[in-house]
Amino acid sequence: MYHIVKDNYPQVTLRALNSSDYLVASKWLMDKEVAKYVRWNVYKDIDSVKKFFEEELHKYAYFKGIYFGNELIGSITLQKGTGEAACRASLGFVLSRDFWGKGIATKAVKTVISRGFEELKICRIDAIIDPRNIASRRVCEKSGMVQEGYLKNYIVRNTILYDRILFATYK
Repeated sequence: MYHIVKDNYPQVTLRALNSSDYLVASKWLMDKEVAKYVRWNVYKDIDSVKKFFEEELHKYAYFKGIYFGNELIGSITLQKGTGEAACRASLGFVLSRDFWGKGIATKAVKTVISRGFEELKICRIDAIIDPRNIASRRVCEKSGMVQEGYLKNYIVRNTILYDRILFATYK
């Protein structure tokens, strides 16, 4: 468990998730507003969230829950590259809408960047953000990440092409 130091939020910690956390996580995984700019589609039901927790959690090199006190309010991941890309990891984070705009995501990202370099033995962490997602862009910037590029027509969702912005930080 990692405590995040911030005067206003000393009760924010990062902890390992387990398969029983799916019920709480469904609050944001099934929220269309939370999933608006992410690469995954909003989960439609509890069973699909449960299946994700049972089958996918172990596939990430680093997957932590963001807790406010004892309440699970979000998650943060680092997906380590393999082969030639083993020197880097991709960052992802999501936070329950009730906790947006409070600086919690920025503190979580800063903590994970620091820990990720140490624990995963990597020299680069990047994040690919929807340019319309101003809040996530600000989290990356406030966390010390720099914008490296604008990725035109980078992904397709439901037959629509979307751009992305690439942010990165280095050890």
